[in-house]
Amino acid sequence: MIKCPGTRLAATPGGSENPGMNLSRRTLIVWLVGCLIGGQALPAQEPVAFSKQFTAEMLITAQNGTELKEKIYTDNGRVRLEMDASGVPMTMIVRPDQQKIYTIMEAQKMIMVMPYDARKLEEQMAFATGLDRKYQNLGPEVIDGVACTKYQFTSEQGKVYDLWADTARKIPIKMSAEDHSFSMVFKDYQIGPQDAALFAVPAAGYQIMSMPSISLPNMPGGPAAQP
Repeated sequence: MIKCPGTRLAATPGGSENPGMNLSRRTLIVWLVGCLIGGQALPAQEPVAFSKQFTAEMLITAQNGTELKEKIYTDNGRVRLEMDASGVPMTMIVRPDQQKIYTIMEAQKMIMVMPYDARKLEEQMAFATGLDRKYQNLGPEVIDGVACTKYQFTSEQGKVYDLWADTARKIPIKMSAEDHSFSMVFKDYQIGPQDAALFAVPAAGYQIMSMPSISLPNMPGGPAAQP
């Protein structure tokens, strides 16, 4: 197993993405994974509630029009996130039962293995999202035919977001930054058990690389953000 000196969460091969989009994407991944891992509790005022077993598609759009299509599967703490940036496929699998996070790069036949640290993930979730934020209810609004409640909040880092949640099911439908740096739309949200094979990690034919734990730019102890 090859060891590497450092990594950032979900770095994209090729580096062709907008840097601001890349940071927003990493922040969203931390938020999602933190919400979905068993034992990670959301603040009481959180307007969304994820099922422990579901799948959904996500479309993230940058200010310059760049689109990232992602799909997420989760089943009682295990998470699979399939990403496609500029045509480069990548899969992240989180296995708390194995205390591992795997990033699979199919094109390179490479798997990065990082330790799963529940305490550090919780710290990064708090940094990425601002757990003390307060939501402002802006009232009902229909998004893609779904009756939603629109909320607005400001993170501890001072960034303003709009969030549309399905009023009946309390699942996220759309999220966007007020500065138009990105928007994220959830589609095809289906609740139910997921195939165990989705969370299996391939071995034959892949180079395995051991990496340190995940980190967000500008987080205390983490790397500096790229300009």
